[in-house]
Amino acid sequence: MSRPVPRLHFHPDYRAAVRAGCKRTTVRWGEAAEVGPVLLLFGNDPQGWPAHITRVEALPLRSLTDAHAQADGFGSRAELLARLRFHYPDLPQDAEVSVVHFRLD
Repeated sequence: MSRPVPRLHFHPDYRAAVRAGCKRTTVRWGEAAEVGPVLLLFGNDPQGWPAHITRVEALPLRSLTDAHAQADGFGSRAELLARLRFHYPDLPQDAEVSVVHFRLD
């Protein structure tokens, strides 16, 4: 018996950036992700996009760079950190985050 394809949930604001290929990573805190097939879901839309997680990096939050931000569809590290605080208001300064690299299938 095959197991169901995991789901990776996104805020609907990121749909266009993912579709355009501007967003090739997502930074997550406290969420597990594994290399392999995944279904990307945006907001409450039940229609997902098949994708593949190609790599997961565990990093201290303080190690995120402008390059991480740009791969995540943001213009700068400061913009990425502000958005992470929007999604994770309790995110501590010393948090370890996962940088999830993916590609659409």
